[in-house]
Amino acid sequence: MAARSLGAPGLQLGPGCELIGVRHIRWGRDVSVRSGLWLEAVTSYRAVEFEPRIVIGNRVSFSHGVHLSAIEAISVGDDVLFGSLIFVADHQHGTYSGTAQSTPDEPPSNRPLVLRGPVVIEDNVWIGDGAHILGPARIGRGAVIGAHAVVRGDVPAGAMVAGAPAVVVRVFDGATATWIRPIRGGPGPVAGAAAPQASSIPS
Repeated sequence: MAARSLGAPGLQLGPGCELIGVRHIRWGRDVSVRSGLWLEAVTSYRAVEFEPRIVIGNRVSFSHGVHLSAIEAISVGDDVLFGSLIFVADHQHGTYSGTAQSTPDEPPSNRPLVLRGPVVIEDNVWIGDGAHILGPARIGRGAVIGAHAVVRGDVPAGAMVAGAPAVVVRVFDGATATWIRPIRGGPGPVAGAAAPQASSIPS
């Protein structure tokens, strides 16, 4: 019944899930959710209106307690595997640079939602337990995100990252079909890499 009402053919939705802004969420086929998915396309907060878009690809698998939150755009490709207790967002509560910054005296829940940038997760990505992916971010095809990593920026296709902030620790070498340590001067820190453009999010 849920699969039909959500326009999500083959959806397996476990218990304890909360889906907010379902009109702004597009589902692929055969998505599997174990339990506790919190998927929110935020359309308004503190009297500010948003036009969010969340796209979930085919055969995406969510373990327990995954939270995706968008005020603009999050896109998840095909065959992505989410571990447990993962957080993905394109925004934050409050402003901490530039003018009119948030102050410690203001309760965090009263601070405005501020767009950081879209999140794109390409096909065949594996995201380990407890990872945080914060926009702007693009996770390349076949990348591996280590448990508890904090990612912002670009992760190259076929790269394995770990740490907070995340750095590349291995890359897939097609010639030997093995994961090897990056050469000196090769891929390094992920944080602060170029941001994807909003137009790169599938409509």
